[in-house]
Amino acid sequence: MTTDTEYPLTTTPYAEHTARLTRELTAALTTLDDDAALAGRVREVAAELARTSAAPQDVTVDDPFPQSVYVSTGINPIASARNPIAPPMPIRYEGDIAVGEASLPLQYQGPPNRVHGGIIAACFDRVAGAAAHVNGRRPSYTRELTITYDAATPLNTPLVFRGWIDREEGRKRFMAAEVSAGGQITARAHGLWIAPRDPADFGK
Repeated sequence: MTTDTEYPLTTTPYAEHTARLTRELTAALTTLDDDAALAGRVREVAAELARTSAAPQDVTVDDPFPQSVYVSTGINPIASARNPIAPPMPIRYEGDIAVGEASLPLQYQGPPNRVHGGIIAACFDRVAGAAAHVNGRRPSYTRELTITYDAATPLNTPLVFRGWIDREEGRKRFMAAEVSAGGQITARAHGLWIAPRDPADFGK
């Protein structure tokens, strides 16, 4: 059992598999408006949950989600393989630019056929936060995040989020980010990340 300040450091295959099943159940709840069809899908998911819970140590995942590249905990609500509310968005680096890719299904809808603006904001916080820690920079916190929505960000479409450091002033990192779909930028962000005076204070 963990406390409010202690978090699991890794994601086990069983935890990841269970989170994936929970996401599938969420998808069914938001896409199936026929109770008979929904009940059938619930039975399928429940059966798989029961099967794997009998021997969690034997569960494997063919394509495990990569662990976070800059946050050691495994519960990030945007990028954790073990957190079922997260649409896992792996982060990679292209030089000093953090890049995250995701395809967001119906449970993340705001206006019809569009990703909810709050979800876009959370993804921006994730990718800009990753960029704020590029090249081993000391940990920092989000202070401000401003978003401009230029166009609809579509559901069920490969999205590419990019974040980078625009400039630095002491402990301050001024960040920029954008998201594109099919090469079209649909939203942009800029923000301020600040590192604690004492690196040991990060996470307290």
